[in-house]
Amino acid sequence: MIADFANRNRAWAGGPDSATRPDPGVPVLQHPGPPDAVRRNVLAGHGQKVWRIPLVAGQTLQTSVLAAMRQLKVSTAGLGLQQAVFSHLRYFEIATSPDVVPVAHYTTPRDRTGPLELICAGATVGQTAAGQPAIHCHALTVDRAGHFVGGHLLPQACMLAQTGVAWLWALDHMRLVIGDDPEICTPVFHPILSEDNLHGDH
Repeated sequence: MIADFANRNRAWAGGPDSATRPDPGVPVLQHPGPPDAVRRNVLAGHGQKVWRIPLVAGQTLQTSVLAAMRQLKVSTAGLGLQQAVFSHLRYFEIATSPDVVPVAHYTTPRDRTGPLELICAGATVGQTAAGQPAIHCHALTVDRAGHFVGGHLLPQACMLAQTGVAWLWALDHMRLVIGDDPEICTPVFHPILSEDNLHGDH
């Protein structure tokens, strides 16, 4: 299934089977770099732990999440935000242009004052190349007037107005480290199997 999806992606991008593209009205981004032959890296873990953690009122999203992770001795994780109200959000939206590299890029930061109630959000927690914690979070919220607000959050500048809840999935069998992606010319998380699991059954 993964291989089929990858082949169809190549066809949609103008490959020899481009005539089979199901919806010609859907725009396809032509990234500047060469596509990786491996479209998806899978590092499976076993018995990964899950915790319900608080998102503490008066703290930023980043401060609250990283404090919980330090207490749990977890450095790499998936995060699902279940309930939250923000007093302030700072976020990017995605813009596209064939004249800019990378073709998919962020807008300038946008700020909104709350209350903004969470609708849905997911995040990945890894680290920079220098070993500092990094949170990649996409979220959608709604203000009191019913307007949707969201995008790529800057967790260090998103303030929690009320104590909320998130679910933390430990990914301790690997590290996620930010590095360049030659195809899209954008830094992204890259999975690296943890040293303790290099020769284990993972």
